Amino acid sequence: MEKKSRAGFSLNALLLTMVLPLIVALLISNLVSGYRQSEIMLQDEKVYFDTLYSISNLLTNADRDFYQAQLAGTQYNAYERYVDNATAQRYLDEVEENNAEVLERVNEAVELAKTNDYLWNQVTSENGNTMSTLYDDFNTNYALWEKDYDFVTGQGDFITWINHFSAARNALSEMSDIVELWAEQEREYNHTNATIAILITLGVFVVISLILLLFSIFIIMTINKNLKNIKASVDIISGGDFVTKIRPNSFIRDFNAIGNSLESMRHDLRNALVRVINHAQDVNSKAEIAKDNLSASQQTTNNINSAVYDIAESATAMAQDVSNASAITMEIGEAVDKVLESANNNLENGQMVYDKSSKLKEMLEQIKIQDQNTDTVASEVSDSVGETANVVSQISAAAEGIINISSQTNLLALNASIEAARAGEAGRGFAVVADNIKNLAEETNTLAGEITGMLSTITHYSENNKQLAEEIKAATTTEAAALEEMSVSFDEMLNLLQETEAGNNQIVELVKNVDDGKNNILQSVDSLSSISQENAASTEETSASLSQLDESMTAVVEQANELQAIAEALTENVRFFQVELPAEEIKVTTIQRNDRPVSKGEEAAV
Repeated sequence: MEKKSRAGFSLNALLLTMVLPLIVALLISNLVSGYRQSEIMLQDEKVYFDTLYSISNLLTNADRDFYQAQLAGTQYNAYERYVDNATAQRYLDEVEENNAEVLERVNEAVELAKTNDYLWNQVTSENGNTMSTLYDDFNTNYALWEKDYDFVTGQGDFITWINHFSAARNALSEMSDIVELWAEQEREYNHTNATIAILITLGVFVVISLILLLFSIFIIMTINKNLKNIKASVDIISGGDFVTKIRPNSFIRDFNAIGNSLESMRHDLRNALVRVINHAQDVNSKAEIAKDNLSASQQTTNNINSAVYDIAESATAMAQDVSNASAITMEIGEAVDKVLESANNNLENGQMVYDKSSKLKEMLEQIKIQDQNTDTVASEVSDSVGETANVVSQISAAAEGIINISSQTNLLALNASIEAARAGEAGRGFAVVADNIKNLAEETNTLAGEITGMLSTITHYSENNKQLAEEIKAATTTEAAALEEMSVSFDEMLNLLQETEAGNNQIVELVKNVDDGKNNILQSVDSLSSISQENAASTEETSASLSQLDESMTAVVEQANELQAIAEALTENVRFFQVELPAEEIKVTTIQRNDRPVSKGEEAAV
């Protein structure tokens, strides 16, 4: 295959040729703008901070000090006769200190202004004065101000002193105005320079951009032309023409590479189509043979499938019978499991009843012991109540004796009173004693009556307590008998529970033996069921595989028919493509290849 290659430019190089100058122009513009902005910033800093701020600050402070000196002098002149010497001297010291600071700051501001000749000699105020002339005016008026009035001697013209102060201060204020005017002019000058620099940078960038735009238009037109050529080549191939060669011719290497790739693709597709045409008839004939062989195989498969189907039905019936036997055995096993579970539950419940009955018997024994203790205590209480009744009887007898003594004492007191009345004045004292004895006897009688009433109440309660104690004793006796009967009943019930437990243990052993037999039967039935199911499954899988093989054979036959139809259609369709070389080109190609072996691809292409 003939290919032409020529030296050219890379598309990436051309695009970089457009982009890089624009980037360089942008960088240079930014650098120039940044440099100019830096210069303007430094110049503004020098104007506004180093000069304007410094001079204005010095002149403002000088004006303030000048005013304070004037104020101190005025205060001295006004209050010197009314204040003490220390205060007056302080006024004079303030005048001297402020005067020195005024001259120092004005001279420092002037030195800064002299560094810029334009500011010092050319910028004028509204009155037409410059910094230099105003400095001279300030020095003149300041010198006159210092000489106009002597504060120590009080000699001089005070009004003239004030006028020269105003003139000197006006000079300072006008100097500050000139500095501000100069700063404004410098700002306008810097703004003009910055605008010019931006316009120059913009003009250079616009010129470079226009040049790059023209170059870009040329490159785009060239790319469009090459794309049209490539599209025309692709249209030739898509139209089925694989004979016409593609000959790229562009100064851009990328498009030449695309053209060469299309030519290589055309050549390879033509060879492939030639091989497809040569093999289409072979595929058609072999598809017919395969279809006949597959039909015979399909009949044999159907016969095998019928025999396997009969075996599968027998195996399935056997597996069903084994499955039914296994289900019945499982039901018996479940019943045995339930019996075993019930026996175990009965055994556990019987043990629980036995344990609780034992605890109840122990509690009854404790109640019997407590009942015996209660009976003993009730006897003791009854005896104690009887003794208490005896003591109360004795106290009642003593109270009756006291009452008798009180009655006799009362009679004796009455007799003593009667005898004292008969004795007259001699028996008056004895009458008083008799009255007191009578009163004591009455009180004793009253208390003895109350004691008798309380003893009657105690006697009543003692009788009740004695009766209750006897009832308690009778009840405890009856309760002891009942507890004894309950204890005997619990002993009999415990014996029955022990016998029941022994019977339950025997039932559990028997059920376990039945369960072991059931498990052995289930294992045997499961093994037989597994074998039957495996046989049935194997026969079913074999039958299914044969059915699937039959379906596959049918599908393969259908696919063979389809393949034959596709081969015929492919043979018809490839006729659309032009793959036959002209006779003169075949001759030239053959002559060129006489000196070396011809490959299979080249042979197919020819």
